[in-house]
Amino acid sequence: MRVVAVESENIPLEAIDAICKRVRFAAAQGAIGTLGLGVCANLIRLRYRLDGVECAISLDDARTEADRTRLRKIARFHQRIADAMSGDRERIAAMQPPPLFRFAIVRLLDALVVQAEDLAETAALGASAEFADLVEKELMGRRAAAADG
Repeated sequence: MRVVAVESENIPLEAIDAICKRVRFAAAQGAIGTLGLGVCANLIRLRYRLDGVECAISLDDARTEADRTRLRKIARFHQRIADAMSGDRERIAAMQPPPLFRFAIVRLLDALVVQAEDLAETAALGASAEFADLVEKELMGRRAAAADG
């Protein structure tokens, strides 16, 4: 098993937050029509950032309470991002007249909300010592079954 320490500098939380703030600002100002292409570009950049976080979280092996605390922080952060993007999606979908890039933005936001929620769940499970124990027991049981059989 490959163990990677997920440190704060490996996870671009500030960059993710900055992109989300730009999208929220545009949605709140109703400026999606004029800034639609830029919002789409920011959402695509956000998707790549979340992919990187997802990779780092999946390789993380939380063994200490500090690791678990960090994962809980990451879980809360990504759930907050998912909730904010969900609200942005609703605002943009309801805009009248429809912005030029509304369809693309709403689809990107839908995918990003799901991705951020999945990341939050993965980090929350990784932060759970009980879940880690269950996984370890399951793996040991499978190894024993494979050796017997």
